[in-house]
Amino acid sequence: MVYNNSINVIISICINSISVFGIVFAGLFANNKYTYLSTIRSTPQFISSELILGILIMTIMCVSNSFNYVDIAHNQICVWNIIIMGPVYLMFLSDYTSRDRYNFF
Repeated sequence: MVYNNSINVIISICINSISVFGIVFAGLFANNKYTYLSTIRSTPQFISSELILGILIMTIMCVSNSFNYVDIAHNQICVWNIIIMGPVYLMFLSDYTSRDRYNFF
């Protein structure tokens, strides 16, 4: 159930960004240099995907003039957001296709 809160999109972005810290701490406390090196390698990939995802969500919020999920959904009654923001979605897809692996969200 989605609560009708005015900042629930920002809260979702913050909770989604915690995954980067989990990977960094797991690699740091594994007491293995190869795990630590792979953590250093994968952390920038996660940060770049978080940036692109954040830019995508921020543009959706700017188009709908709201931080609320319900208002964003009501804004799509006439025209969907994917039609309005086609270039931003192409940037999002090109970011995922340019990498060697998939990130888990």
